[in-house]
Amino acid sequence: MLSKEILMMQKIDLHCHLDGSLTRHCISRLLARTVDMQELQVADDCRNLAEYLEKFDLPLQCLQTAEGLKEASKSFLLNLKEDNISYIEVRFAPLLSVNEHLNTGQVMEAVLSGLEEGKKDDFKDVVFLKYFIRDYAKYLGLDGEKLVDEFNEFLFDFTSKIPVEEIEKAKNKSVQVKEVVSPYTVVKSNNKGLKMVLLTVFIIVVLAVVGYFIASYVYGNDFQDNNITYQIRR
Repeated sequence: MLSKEILMMQKIDLHCHLDGSLTRHCISRLLARTVDMQELQVADDCRNLAEYLEKFDLPLQCLQTAEGLKEASKSFLLNLKEDNISYIEVRFAPLLSVNEHLNTGQVMEAVLSGLEEGKKDDFKDVVFLKYFIRDYAKYLGLDGEKLVDEFNEFLFDFTSKIPVEEIEKAKNKSVQVKEVVSPYTVVKSNNKGLKMVLLTVFIIVVLAVVGYFIASYVYGNDFQDNNITYQIRR
C-alpha cells in the first residue's frame, strides 16, 4: 500500500506520549537551536532501554516552562491533522516538568491550554465533544453533567452570535470537501440509471420472444410478405 493512501486513512491512537511525539522542528524552535535527527533517534545497534530513553532528554527540556508546555501541546495537536488522526489519547508525566517555577497544577494548566488552542477545528461533532467533557470531568473528579449543562449554555450563547454569512460559508466549505475513502472500504456506487436501462432492454427482449411465439402459433410456420416466403423450422 502506498504511504499516501495510509496517510489519507482515518486513524486513532490509543496510547501516545506527548514528549515522544514532538517534531524536530518544534524542538528546534523551543530550544532556539537546530536539532539534528541523530540527537532524537537511537542507532540501529541500540543496546538497552536506558539508552533508548536518553533520547527523551531533549524533548523534556522543552517542557520545563509554562510557555514551552503550551507551545509543545499546541504543536503536537496541530500535527495530528497532517496524519489524519481523528481520535487520540495523549499521555505525559507532569512530575517531570515540575520545578521551582512550576507546580503540578500549573503544568496541567499549561498543557490543557495548549491543547485547547490546537483543537479549535478538531471536534466536528458537538455530541462527541460533550461526551469528552463529561468523561474527562469524571476522570478529574468533577461533576460531568454539570459541566455539560454549562457547555450547552456557552454553546447556545456562542452560536447565537455567529453571523448568517459565516454559517453559509461553513456550509459551502463542507460541501466542497472531498471525501477520503479507505482502500478497505466498500463503496456502493449509484448505478440506478444503469439498472433501469438493463431492465428496459430485458423487458423488450422478453416481449419480442413472447410475440414471436404468439405469431408462430397463429400463422403457423410460414410468414408471407408480398412474394417472399419465410419458413421457420423447429
